[in-house]
Amino acid sequence: MINVFTDITEKENGRGRLLASEARYELLYENLGEAALIYDGNGVITSVNKVAEQKIGYSKEELIGRHILDAG
Repeated sequence: MINVFTDITEKENGRGRLLASEARYELLYENLGEAALIYDGNGVITSVNKVAEQKIGYSKEELIGRHILDAG
């Protein structure tokens, strides 16, 4: 019988820092005072913040998947 143990402390610490960073980004993005849309290389909207929804007049669900030129 052979037992192999690997210390994953460093990996878990990195994962925790990444999750914290993503949470800070999400908070900033959603509470930004300006409209923000994220779109892919083809111009298809992948994310929309609350201000963009209000200014454009469409919900997040209506905007995601549309081309940026068709957003309003």
